[in-house]
Amino acid sequence: MTGMPRRSPVPNLSGAAAAAHWAIQNETRLSVLRALLSSGPATRADITAATGLTVSTTLGAIRDLEHAGYVLTNVEGDRKGQRVEYSVDRQKVTADLFDLLGWLLG
Repeated sequence: MTGMPRRSPVPNLSGAAAAAHWAIQNETRLSVLRALLSSGPATRADITAATGLTVSTTLGAIRDLEHAGYVLTNVEGDRKGQRVEYSVDRQKVTADLFDLLGWLLG
């Protein structure tokens, strides 16, 4: 499973700003975030249809974003046999993007 890098490839970028940069620097993760932000809670199939990505690519992006805390699910624990819907933690995304913007503006 992939995840956030331990160090940012951008000098002097760390913490929430680095997390936001990591999330939006990849077109696949960004597409998944945009789809969820525009549609609200959605299943993996819904996200795949909305983005045009393959199922495996969508799943990888969802897992990455969930690991980073940007994507939440309606199911805790074992998801087998459950209808899992994904949504964006708007508060976390907003706060982290503001940190990135603060870093950009110096």
